[in-house]
Parts: sequence; C-alpha cells; structure tokens
Amino acid sequence: DSYVHANKLMVSTDVSGLVESVKVHEGQDVKAGDILFTLDPRPFQIALENAQANLASTVQDVESTRAMYRAAVGQIAAQQAQLNVNQQTYVRYQALAKQDAIAAMQVDSQRAAVLSAQATLASLQQNAATQLPKLNGNPDLPAEKTPAYLKAKAAVDEAQRQLDHAVVRAPFAGTVGEVDSLQPGTLVISAMS
Repeated sequence: DSYVHANKLMVSTDVSGLVESVKVHEGQDVKAGDILFTLDPRPFQIALENAQANLASTVQDVESTRAMYRAAVGQIAAQQAQLNVNQQTYVRYQALAKQDAIAAMQVDSQRAAVLSAQATLASLQQNAATQLPKLNGNPDLPAEKTPAYLKAKAAVDEAQRQLDHAVVRAPFAGTVGEVDSLQPGTLVISAMS
C-alpha cells in the first residue's frame, strides 16, 4: 500500500452558465492551456452582440450630436446677421421717426423684430451650449474619445471577456480529479456573481 500526496486545486471560471461539454475525464493528465470544460456560449455571444450594437449606436449618437452642434453654430451665424440687419433698420427708423417721416407703428414693429431676433439668437446659443458638453467641449473630438463611447466600449470588452471565459482551460499542468459532478447541463455559478 502506498499513498501519493498531491495538492488539490479547484479550477473554475469567473462567469456563470450551463456546462455545454466536459473535455476531460477522471485521472487524465492535462497541460497548461488544455480545455477542461465549456459553458454554453450563446448567452455570452448575445451579450457581446448587444454591447457591440450599443457601441455602434453610441457612435451614431455622437455624430448626431456633432451635426446638431454644427447646425446650431451655422444658425447662430445666420441669426446674428439677421439681428444686425434688424438693428440697423431699427436705428434708421428711429432717425426717420424723429423727422416725422415714418409712422410710430413701423418703429414699434421694427423694435419687436429686433427683440424677436435677439430671443431667437439666445435660444440658438443655448441649444449649441447644451450640445457642446456632450462632445467634451470639443466639436472635433473623435467619437472614440467621448465618455459615452468609452463606456460602451468597456461593455463590449467585458462581454468579450465573459465569452472568452466560457471556455475553461487548465491554468497549469496536472492530473484531473473529481470531474464526475461536472456534467453537461450543470449550472456553474461563479463566486463573483
């Protein structure tokens, strides 16, 4: 009778899922990197595809925000020009009114046009001011540098990591033991869940 004294280490994964296949058997020698078992990859693949779609949507949102900001800047320039014309016309009307060469109603109407143009300009400036922070204050910032993109990209990276961890590999060489309880359909729950 002889006894072999060996260290036992449990190998697991940091993701939860159903065991799809067990690639080893009791007493089998494995090398580092050999596949021990796999989890059903479908939930992880779906999560990855969802995260990738969200990332693409985020890029579209950033580009849309950029376009809205640039449109607002263009509208601001056009409105500023309109305000300048309205102000010049108002000054002329005031001069004509002092000479009684124009009706007071026309002066009042032009004053209203100036006030309306000022209000529209302020509204357009506010619209641009709300879009710019979404672009980190820089309308030329690439989408890949925005916080929304970085957040969505991190979600893609995490989904990919989880998909990769659905294949459990031997972290070191050794002999497989106590594998009988691990059967296809068994739910593996990670300690991190």
